[in-house]
Amino acid sequence: MTTPQPLFRIWIDPELPPYHEDEPIPYSATVFHQMIDTPRIKTGYIDRTGRVVIPPSFEAAGCFSEGLAPAGVNDRYGYISTDGKWVIKPRLSTYSGFHEGLASAEEALDEAVERAIDQAILKDLKAETDEAYEEAYKLVPHMGYIDTTGQYAIPPKYYLGEDFLDGCAIVCTRDPVRRCGTNFGMIDRRDNVVIPLSYGGIRPFSNGFARVQPGLPAELEQEPPYGPYGFIDRSNHMVIPYGRFENMESFSDGLAVVENKGKAGAIDPTGAICIRAEFESLRGFREGLSAARIDGMWGFIDKNGVYVIPPIYLEVESFSEGCAYVVDEDEQRGFIDHSGKLIMPAQKITPFERKTSFQNGLALISDDYSQGYIDKTGRHVWRGWNVPHS
Repeated sequence: MTTPQPLFRIWIDPELPPYHEDEPIPYSATVFHQMIDTPRIKTGYIDRTGRVVIPPSFEAAGCFSEGLAPAGVNDRYGYISTDGKWVIKPRLSTYSGFHEGLASAEEALDEAVERAIDQAILKDLKAETDEAYEEAYKLVPHMGYIDTTGQYAIPPKYYLGEDFLDGCAIVCTRDPVRRCGTNFGMIDRRDNVVIPLSYGGIRPFSNGFARVQPGLPAELEQEPPYGPYGFIDRSNHMVIPYGRFENMESFSDGLAVVENKGKAGAIDPTGAICIRAEFESLRGFREGLSAARIDGMWGFIDKNGVYVIPPIYLEVESFSEGCAYVVDEDEQRGFIDHSGKLIMPAQKITPFERKTSFQNGLALISDDYSQGYIDKTGRHVWRGWNVPHS
């Protein structure tokens, strides 16, 4: 079976002229961005060569996954195929990508209100009032999962539903008394509970472990996340107990970043400290390296806690596809490889620039006026105006 070629989102403001690199701009960058009307922005898609495959026509659109991408018109969202045709007509109020054949889907607000009134949950409210909308989303479950036909495989019975990963997805119910979302757990694709809906917070399994927080005590009224962190395995056994560290991130590349007293280090799956907590900040390991900050500067360490790329950068992003975005002391930005070597000439950063990373061979970069995709030689495959987008 042939693997479909990746598609990349592009954004345009239809009322701006086509982008030309050599055409002078008569406005400052700030004035230019004030001129852009965000509701006008349209989203489309290009292929890896920069060829427009789906013209920009959607109010919002997400990345393709499993052959479908969420897209929106008139504040309703559905799903399109790689030829830009609707596979699932726009009727949902939010969107997410398909993962393992299912996508979390939020029931349209008016449908949730009508259902709440029909079920006498909202006894004294009329469907068209702001109060009805607000109360419906407090009291009525509205998140479920649809299949690739657009039908609910798991009905809208949750208040939160995250993407499926390795056979399970994080969901949340609400405390019926306090009406606050403290009951987090996981379900499988058949809607069987595989991790009890009893936690105050939970993150997806990574390297076989999930970070959890305890449920909200009955005497407290605050919203989650609440309490210390711990790790469970897939059998719901606590493998690293609550409260051992002030903060713990999910496992990545076999290690988890932890913090105590304002310093960061890392542990292995047994809870043993393998990198002492001596850094100002650490990020999760990617491709064997972690971004590490000390004395206000960023570099990259290996799993022994040793700098392999010295801390000489003002900003960095984690490695992706062998490259990492960096900004040096002279505010020059570029991409480095695992040895710390620049893979393309550095350029001066600008106020309206966004951080980025390589995905499927391309990286989206921007400056004050333009944004576009570059390959790993630094060549632009597509370029347009720097308009806002999600």
